[in-house]
Amino acid sequence: MKKIFLVFIFSISFSKDLFNFNDLKNNSKDGRLILHVGEELIYDVSYGFIKIGEIKLVVLSEFEKNGILLYKTKAFINSNEALPFVNVHYVFYSEIDPEGYAHYFSGTNTKNPKEHHYQDYAFNYTDKNIIIEKGNRTKNHAYFKAKDYTNVKQQDGLSLFYYSRINLFSKKNINLPTYINEKKGSVFINFVGKQKSIELKAISSPVDAVELNGSINIKGIFGLSGPFVGWFSNDSFGIPLKAKLEVIIGSVNVELKSWKRIDWSPPKIK
Repeated sequence: MKKIFLVFIFSISFSKDLFNFNDLKNNSKDGRLILHVGEELIYDVSYGFIKIGEIKLVVLSEFEKNGILLYKTKAFINSNEALPFVNVHYVFYSEIDPEGYAHYFSGTNTKNPKEHHYQDYAFNYTDKNIIIEKGNRTKNHAYFKAKDYTNVKQQDGLSLFYYSRINLFSKKNINLPTYINEKKGSVFINFVGKQKSIELKAISSPVDAVELNGSINIKGIFGLSGPFVGWFSNDSFGIPLKAKLEVIIGSVNVELKSWKRIDWSPPKIK
């Protein structure tokens, strides 16, 4: 059970505007609605009929680093306290450019307040390397440092979420280089743009959605790999609505529970 809960964050992603895709710009300053500062999305994570946890995704701010516009994003992962045998608490942080590529990633295990172990990846595309650091954040102690080589832009688990949203309506198929657990792999995404009607527990009427699917071709944390499918709101906001992921014991379901975006409401089937 514990293994399944973290799967979502190293997975697929979500969406964008079906009819006006070419008119959307590459960041919120130019009109993009995807990387919208202040957006907060909360999801229930379940295995079968059992709710095993919750994930909160937020866009914190935008800033410039070395002349590049970046967005600070975070994911808060917490297991269901009603399940005494599950104790999972993680925070993931990623700095993402307007095209959806990772420039910095940090993952911290916050389960034990005295031992916040972390892993950080700094993606230096100019120098063609990835700076890796692991340590204990609570004690401000780094116990592992290394470099890896890359000649292409990379995805981390969190940036994949936004890359897919940005490109959902491109109708392209792409293999994305992905860096997880100091390993290089890829995630294949098929932006099919197929319209669907889906139902969510948090929304009273069916929602107009768009589907993507693909395959995770890297061994993610706790055995995540293989096919996946996701559904997103069929509008210019492209809010992720549902996802189904394959893990070692079967399928994990992720479903939108609540959101904070005053400029968005779920689109109805026309």
